[in-house]
Amino acid sequence: AGSDIVCAAVSSVSQAAVLGLTRVLGIQVGLEIKDAYLECILPENLDECIRQKANVILETMVLTLKEFEDQYSKYVQVLEQEV
Repeated sequence: AGSDIVCAAVSSVSQAAVLGLTRVLGIQVGLEIKDAYLECILPENLDECIRQKANVILETMVLTLKEFEDQYSKYVQVLEQEV
């Protein structure tokens, strides 16, 4: 009990970010969605202006997920990797 709503919130925030990238900014991303897994890869050759806008969307997603982690650490863990 309680984890389903947290899972739904994490999924919603993640998918909203993908929609922002693809439908608002028009970026063609590499996308893979499976059970409890979402991978979104941005193309390397993005225009600088579009890259900055994409970063705003992604940073907002990360901040939201970190807030979920603060509130629901039993269910959410945010790990950041430099790639």
